[in-house]
Amino acid sequence: MTQTEVDDPVEIRAETVGKSFPGVEVRVIDPNTNKPVATDTV
Repeated sequence: MTQTEVDDPVEIRAETVGKSFPGVEVRVIDPNTNKPVATDTV
């Protein structure tokens, strides 16, 4: 689960999914390959 902060700028709140909750691991998958995306990849 992720969430933006109440005091985050509108641009951040509208264009991102926020930060993960404490204790939650997040894995980003490339939809074309179904493989995990490297850390710090844009």
